[in-house]
Amino acid sequence: MHRVANLFCKKLVGKKLRATSPNGRFIEGAKAINKKVFRKIEAVGKNLFVFFGKGEVVHVHFGMSGRWSIFDSSKAPEPTPTTRLSLEGSGLTAHLSAMTCAHGDQEMYEYKRGKLGQDPLSNSPDVDELWDRVRKSKKAMSRLLMDQSFFAGVGNIYRAEILFCARLCPGLKGNEMTRHEFNRVWETSVHLMRIGRDTGRITSISQEEAAALGEPHRRRYVYNQSRCLVCSGRVSNFKEAGRTVWACLHCQSTNKSGISVEVATKPFNSHCAKEPLQVRRKTATKLTVKELQNELRKYGLIVKGKKSKLVAALERHIQDLSEHTADLDLSGKNNQEQHGYHRRLVSHTKTQNAKSRHIEDGNREREKKRKRKVKTEKQFCTVRPRRSLRLKKNQV
Repeated sequence: MHRVANLFCKKLVGKKLRATSPNGRFIEGAKAINKKVFRKIEAVGKNLFVFFGKGEVVHVHFGMSGRWSIFDSSKAPEPTPTTRLSLEGSGLTAHLSAMTCAHGDQEMYEYKRGKLGQDPLSNSPDVDELWDRVRKSKKAMSRLLMDQSFFAGVGNIYRAEILFCARLCPGLKGNEMTRHEFNRVWETSVHLMRIGRDTGRITSISQEEAAALGEPHRRRYVYNQSRCLVCSGRVSNFKEAGRTVWACLHCQSTNKSGISVEVATKPFNSHCAKEPLQVRRKTATKLTVKELQNELRKYGLIVKGKKSKLVAALERHIQDLSEHTADLDLSGKNNQEQHGYHRRLVSHTKTQNAKSRHIEDGNREREKKRKRKVKTEKQFCTVRPRRSLRLKKNQV
């Protein structure tokens, strides 16, 4: 939101714009702000407040997939079925697609702004007021960080990374925190969210640190991960209010009570926090069906079936490789063949032998066909004198 606000401050503030609602879902609001000056725009957490004319306010919340794009009018694309508001003027066109797009006045702004907490990206946050509310709360920090009336702007990805970087357990309650622990959470929130604002990516690990830890392409410590980047331990996750909380309970050791160590959600291919293929390749559930098929094909494994079947096949193969032992004995029937690595290697060896035999049989069959063809050609291509010529010679 802050990136959009900064962009529109530079491009649209002070301009009189024509407003329309292409999909018809913001007709009254578009009429109210039509041909009025775009005075200012304010970002508070996940919300935008846009001020037009002498008192018109538009409240915007993108939801999970909203966007407010700006173009040169000569190159602007046609509005889509989700475009709720279009602004045009001064050679620029801006299309808005959002979950919430509401029109009101200053009173609406004050009401909605009053329900929001402190924004880590704000220029003048009231940190003491936030601490006073947190230390009186019986809620766990995993809930407080997602509560927009406390921490405005923090989402599920940031929650996991903030708590990990602050080395605090998600189950730590607000009224059990010290001021020092709260300060770690707040300072980490400011640091990580400023990186996101400046780069446009949710990143908690610098490239230098990721390379030093052996994962140069990794961007996050625990969110949507199976292994912790610091201790290599298993990343636990659990459901809370319909969302998944991710944490390394070894590194985040404070107050583990009430935290389930069961894995409720397997890592997945997140569209909100995208990762390069080099990183996703290490976790089968993060790969698409096509990527799974390519990985299985490289190992000579079955590449047909539903995604769950492909994931299971690749995970089994990765596990078998990790169970490698050096005492392989293929001289006869023995218990070693029951070992995962041996079983896979034996199966692969049998497959390769079968393929080799098939190739050899094919080569032999092709050689036989070639010889028969040559023999046939010789029979039909041999030049024989005509019978009439032979008779004449005999007569002579």
